[in-house]
Amino acid sequence: MITLPKRILVPTDFSPASNRALALAKKMALHFNAEIHLLHVRVLLNDPCVDSEILDEVERILATSEPATRDVLERAGGKGDTSILTHIERGTAAGPVITDAVTEYDCDLVIMGTHGRRGLNRLLTGSVAQEVVHHSPVPVLTTRAAKGGSSIPHKMLAAVDFSETSLVAVDWAANLAEGVDGEVTLLHVFEPLIYPDFYVLESPIEDREDIKDHCLDSLSAIANERLAKVPSTVAVIHGHVAQSISSYAHDNDHDLVVLATNGLSGLSHAVLGSVAERTVRLSMVPVLTARGRS
Repeated sequence: MITLPKRILVPTDFSPASNRALALAKKMALHFNAEIHLLHVRVLLNDPCVDSEILDEVERILATSEPATRDVLERAGGKGDTSILTHIERGTAAGPVITDAVTEYDCDLVIMGTHGRRGLNRLLTGSVAQEVVHHSPVPVLTTRAAKGGSSIPHKMLAAVDFSETSLVAVDWAANLAEGVDGEVTLLHVFEPLIYPDFYVLESPIEDREDIKDHCLDSLSAIANERLAKVPSTVAVIHGHVAQSISSYAHDNDHDLVVLATNGLSGLSHAVLGSVAERTVRLSMVPVLTARGRS
């Protein structure tokens, strides 16, 4: 059963990307009457090739600076109508700490930025966001530091590959759209069949149009069944999945892409976990990924 968020985890490294994620989380928490758990991970140096005296010095610096870090974290949370609980956790890598925190704080949504700081104090680089998307037991909403993406989404794009798994994306989009008086577009991308040059074969245009018509009919049936309470449209395009989803969302002014992880495999796949992670990396529009049914 899909439920609207009540406890939102927001990892932060105080970068513009994570600040934008926090701004979005505050608006969503206020709208849905949810609380926010604001988390900062202090990444420890754990390298057997580094002299123990250096490791001790790094640990001393971290311990000395922790009160200042907590003060910055409290100020980032700010004051307002939203309940915000702040946490500082330690770990040798940010990703596992974030996913563990989901369970520890009983959160049902993660909102995080991508492309944060790099180096020893990094937290929310793209690779960390993709790691959390891959391992999180709850949906993850990622947003970039670029302009836009800090307002509550109203125009949503849900990717569908006609697997039972991808219907989770439809249900999440439907619930969110109903909760914010939004609208949903169902999108299916069918990929080109690529043959070696030796065969000199291409899928005939007539066959491609038949495929498109069949997919449109199937999407319309899903919309009638699962999107009856919200305005909806359907679309079918031809291309490489992650790039096509990202481009379509940007070109048509959607403000949220919704994807399920773990879809069909083989040539007919559209919403595989790897596709979801690539879409997170490529999309200029915020992306919500939700774990599909096994």
